[in-house]
Amino acid sequence: MAPIFSLSLAFVVVSSSNAYAQGPPSPGYSPSSGVSSGFKSVQPYRSGYFGVAIKLQPGYTAGVITSFYLSNNEDHPGNHDEIDIEFLGTTPDQLYTLQTNVYISGSGDGNIIGREMKFHLWFDPTQDYHNYAALWTPRDIIFFVDDVPIRRYTRKSEATFPIRPMWVYGSIWDASSWATENGRYKADYNYQPFVGK
Repeated sequence: MAPIFSLSLAFVVVSSSNAYAQGPPSPGYSPSSGVSSGFKSVQPYRSGYFGVAIKLQPGYTAGVITSFYLSNNEDHPGNHDEIDIEFLGTTPDQLYTLQTNVYISGSGDGNIIGREMKFHLWFDPTQDYHNYAALWTPRDIIFFVDDVPIRRYTRKSEATFPIRPMWVYGSIWDASSWATENGRYKADYNYQPFVGK
């Protein structure tokens, strides 16, 4: 049986400064596993408030990532920037982990760049829609959950802060090699379809 992924996210971009897109966008992010579903904005942005309302799938979702992010990987392969909000799939009776990520010029080594930070939410994200957002300004990137700031990444220099235009993406994809307890639990397609509403 072929894997089934479904993504129906509502997202908003407010007060942003855009850069002009060059032609029509390609489909959403295509991870190395080749199994995904997603969307991409029509144009890239240099800053702004980027938000999404998501209700996550309950049950076994190990190995599956539900994400909302900005990236310029298509323009700068191997040297791209990202601002990520990712939900790491889980096993039944375990809570989702929310992971934020700031990735600059192909480096996310944790020494120069902020890289990942993981959070355990104070609610069950499978029970209702909640708002997740990133505010990207020339000085800071602030991550929000239901309008509560959970992380601030401050610009220290151009080398450690994304300044190039990025597109907005939403995707669900198989990241079995690392997503749930460092790859201990893999995506199990007997539990499909995997849906982010």
